[in-house]
Order: sequence, then C-alpha cells, then structure tokens
Amino acid sequence: MTEPAMPQIDCTEFDESVGELVLDLLAPQACDRLLHHAETCARCRAELHSLTEVADLLPGLAPECEPPIGFEARVLAAIAPAPATGSRGRGRLLLAAAAALLVAVAGGTWLGATLADDAPSAATAATVLVGDLQAADGSERGWVVLSSGTTAELTMHLSNLAVGTYRCLLEAADGTATQVATWPIGPSGSGQWTVPVDAELHPVRVVLLDGEGAAIAEATLTATSA
Repeated sequence: MTEPAMPQIDCTEFDESVGELVLDLLAPQACDRLLHHAETCARCRAELHSLTEVADLLPGLAPECEPPIGFEARVLAAIAPAPATGSRGRGRLLLAAAAALLVAVAGGTWLGATLADDAPSAATAATVLVGDLQAADGSERGWVVLSSGTTAELTMHLSNLAVGTYRCLLEAADGTATQVATWPIGPSGSGQWTVPVDAELHPVRVVLLDGEGAAIAEATLTATSA
C-alpha cells in the first residue's frame, strides 16, 4: 500500500516554524514536514543549518539551578510582543528569547523578581532587550540579548564575519557610547559570549566595530519586561 504523500510547505511556512524546530518544540509530524522541505530547498537548508549552530550554543548558557515555576512562560510571553519582524527573522528572535531566558536564569535575574508575587517591585523587576545585528547592506551579523535587573549581562552571538578582533559598543539615547567588550573571531566566522555590563547604561543600540574601528553592524534594542 502506497503511503500518502507528505503535505508540502513553502519557505514562508518554514520560516515561521524553524525556530521551534531547532529548539525541539514541535510535534514529530511537523518536524518531518520542515525537514522534508529543507531537503529540497537550498535556501531553507542553509537557514536551518545556521539556526542549528546557534541553538547548539545555548546549553552553555544554562544555569545549574532550576528557575521558579512559570519563569519560561513569562520570558517568552514578554518577548513575543516585540515589533513585527519578517517571517525569516522569527526563528532568530525565538532563539534570542531562549538565550534571554537562560542568561536571566544563569545570572540569577528572575524576570519579575519574585514570581510568586503578582506585583513585583520595580526595583527588582528585570528587563530583556533583544536585537538583530545587521550590516549596512541588510545582511545579518548575529544577534544580541541584554538582560538587566539587579545585575545586567550582555550575550552577543556574532556570525558571518571575517577573521579578526571586534569591539562592542552600547549606545544610549543621547548618543553616548560605551565599549563593553572586545572579542576575537576565528576561521568559523562566528562566536558567542556573555559579559556583565553596567546596569545604568540604558542602551538603545549596539554597535559592532572591526579592528580598524569602523562600524560594520548595529542592532536596535527592543525592551520587554514582565
């Protein structure tokens, strides 16, 4: 007996669900549909490979302790209302959300502070800021997540870069820029780091500079809070 053909999906449908695929959040049948499409589409196959590389880095951010009940749901719900992005960017935003969740837990920054309390104090509430790093031509250079509360940490994933040393600047609304880190990029063209930052900087933009001091990519940060 011939098995029924697998339902076909297009690239837009693939983009809408590939983030859940690499984070293992889909049912087996949905995974099969996406993987089948990737086998026949070079563009989506490359996107799946790129996001899988990012997802493979996330366990390194995982904390040694368990977060309070409901923490994950609050983080993802807080980031979900971010400004509309193209369907292709949805998968990357979801990975950024996952990274934000892990960074916040690892740093002890419980979103909303005491989650058992329905009205956490402003002094202890955390904020998560996310943004996609893009070059002037619109090409992607990675993403950033800034988790702040009682402490603040910046996670930056860099990709599609030449070998060299890169600097990260956090820029405030008044144009004041503060360098927070310098990172090397090897032959792979990618890397990921998490560093503590001054919680009083209140940045609105992240700028990536190359070894010559030229700005090669930037990300506008979108803040969400629980």
